[in-house]
Amino acid sequence: MASKVELYFQLNTKILDPENQTNYSLKKLLGRGAYAQCYLIENDNGENYAMKIIKLKDIKSKKVHEKLKSEIEIHKGLDHPNIVKMYKHFRNEDYIFMILELCERGGLDALLKRNGKLKEKYVINFVKQIINGLLYLHNDVHVVHRDLKLGNLFLDSKMNVKIGDFGLSAKIKEGERKVTMCGTPNYIAPEILFGKDGGHSYEVDIWSLGVIIYTLLVGVPPFQKKNVEEIYKEIKKNNYIFPEDCDLSSEAIDLISSILTLDPMERPGLEEIKEHKFLNKREHFLLRIYKNIVTHKYTESVVESDYVLFSLPVSKLKGIGYVLKSGIRGFYFNDKKNIMLTKHSVIFIQTDVIDGKKTFLKEEHFKENIPEDLMPSYRVLNYFIDTFLHDFEYSDCKPSFIMKIRKIKGGLLFVMADSTLIFDFTNKIRIIITCNGETVECLRNYQTIKFDNELREECIEIIKSCLGGK
Repeated sequence: MASKVELYFQLNTKILDPENQTNYSLKKLLGRGAYAQCYLIENDNGENYAMKIIKLKDIKSKKVHEKLKSEIEIHKGLDHPNIVKMYKHFRNEDYIFMILELCERGGLDALLKRNGKLKEKYVINFVKQIINGLLYLHNDVHVVHRDLKLGNLFLDSKMNVKIGDFGLSAKIKEGERKVTMCGTPNYIAPEILFGKDGGHSYEVDIWSLGVIIYTLLVGVPPFQKKNVEEIYKEIKKNNYIFPEDCDLSSEAIDLISSILTLDPMERPGLEEIKEHKFLNKREHFLLRIYKNIVTHKYTESVVESDYVLFSLPVSKLKGIGYVLKSGIRGFYFNDKKNIMLTKHSVIFIQTDVIDGKKTFLKEEHFKENIPEDLMPSYRVLNYFIDTFLHDFEYSDCKPSFIMKIRKIKGGLLFVMADSTLIFDFTNKIRIIITCNGETVECLRNYQTIKFDNELREECIEIIKSCLGGK
């Protein structure tokens, strides 16, 4: 049984703000930390706020005192609808008092605990608001939060999200990289843990946002383990799964996968995330593509996104080797394991059954740290590269990855994580359909050809069969 919390002050105690002689009555304990307690308070006019009270004698470290001073300086200057407002602060010899905006619905962590996991439509609404708050912090006031987690995201009476608790936040000068080790284990970015020489910046908040999205949709954090050391090992490997019983959309998987990337420079920016299909989704992507192709609502032009440039089934290797436009080279095994070689790392993706549930696993390793159990797959990939790949012209496009390969009449259909479709026919014709079917590029031997009616009808029939004959 949990021990009873010792309150700093008895409820109904009145705290006097000496500057304007306002009394605040403590009504309820809302939460507590290592050296702080938060109360529901009421002022002389009957208005409700939250009050964070810091007990100074509990703070022994000079560094913590400095961080507290920094927290107040940063927080008092923030003014945005998606950030908890600090109205004022004052102190006496024993305590610091912060008067904060009251978030009546509590934290997102409590909401998740009550519901287990959230539907995508609710997550989309919350994430859009978090992004707006982060855009303000990063772009307008040049602040990195560094402790984004469900427990620091609060809900007001109208279910609006408010980013709070700036105890680990920092001002960032142009080009500056911070080196302080800080954050909460499940949400901490790999460059904070393992990249001290290079430091860290705004990208750590992007990583934490990816963890938040995953956690809201799945119900538990992606790197959850029994102890901190095991969590850090999983983060270092970028090893997590997408449980199939969570019924995640391909758009959700694509967004999370693009954010949870070991190299911070490869993560999407906030504006890019804001425009992602997951946050702007409507009907199933295949149905949108089908409708646009059937009704001729597409343009024939060069596809800018990543797609399969070359593929080759190799029966003795039990799979399909491929090259993407971005330069990624990979091998998709018959058992649905997918290994990819990027500029800096090796990514391993697999559909598996764990505890009777179908799951989607992903892990990432720098080339010099590939674990022994992945070496057989890595050797197959290198054999494919050395034996079958010649010089290709790659493009500087955002890398994607193959979600699914389906055998079709006369070739293969590739489905990319960003919902791009590639019809790769054995007669050297390759048709790329992207942007929900609004852009089509048709190639024969890497040269542009017309997407004529015969090819169009063939693609329509294939998509129709994928939709179950709709």
